[in-house]
Amino acid sequence: MDISILYRGSLKSCNFNCPYCPFAGKKMNRQCLEKDQAGLARFIDFVADSRHHFHILFTPYGEAMVHGHYREAMVTLSRLTQVKKVAVQTNASFSLTADHWLDRLNPDTAAFWLSWHPEQMSRSRFEKQYQALLNKKIAFSCGVVELKEYFHDISQLRKKLPRSVYLWINAYKRTPDYYSKQDIEQLIRIDPYFENNLFYYPSKGRFCRTGQNVFSVNETGQIRRCHFVNQILGNISSIDFGQISRATACPNETCHCHIGYIYLRKLHQQKLYGSGMLERIPEGFIYQQ
Repeated sequence: MDISILYRGSLKSCNFNCPYCPFAGKKMNRQCLEKDQAGLARFIDFVADSRHHFHILFTPYGEAMVHGHYREAMVTLSRLTQVKKVAVQTNASFSLTADHWLDRLNPDTAAFWLSWHPEQMSRSRFEKQYQALLNKKIAFSCGVVELKEYFHDISQLRKKLPRSVYLWINAYKRTPDYYSKQDIEQLIRIDPYFENNLFYYPSKGRFCRTGQNVFSVNETGQIRRCHFVNQILGNISSIDFGQISRATACPNETCHCHIGYIYLRKLHQQKLYGSGMLERIPEGFIYQQ
């Protein structure tokens, strides 16, 4: 069975101070980090002992890749025969040299979802970070939460990126009608799929791949259908995914986060992203200038 897992440990900290993020600037003490590390180690052991094949995306509350245990997890998982893909959402502030971890990644299975925060990281440093991935032929997408003050920065980044790299734009949805029609047209010229991220999709009663071959797992091994549905389906220590796999309808009224709505069957996002679902890379993407 091929299974996609969105893994979110107990980490709740970030080295950035974005004003819209609840984890901005928060730090974890040693005890909390050790708890998170122990949970991640159990998850890796589970994957290594499993008969299934996995596509894994780390979706931390904050930034994980500044911590050595997540870098090592990427290396280890990328080289397990059970793992077809291991990807991570990251702000790209990770070390390029620590323990030669990038050199030890398997470029055939590792991938990155890079989020650029212009107010926290210069474009030149961000370019240095993604260039290291390009040099090692590691797949990645990159993008920005689109606040209006970032229009120019995003446009400049798109000009710098190779045409084969997808630059996604996350819509700022906290303010209704935040974008004008002209804004949307401008952003679609940079990200042709920007409109997909503009909406709160009606999801209640709609069928979704989560709970069937996509699941959420936390540091204690608890399994949920996704991050946004609290019902616990079991634990990786005692239940096989084949036992709980069901095609079921979503219980929530709406779904608006990319890592949620892409699995709604009615949106046919799997056809768009293909093998790049986790790292947010549309199949065969080439930017049309």
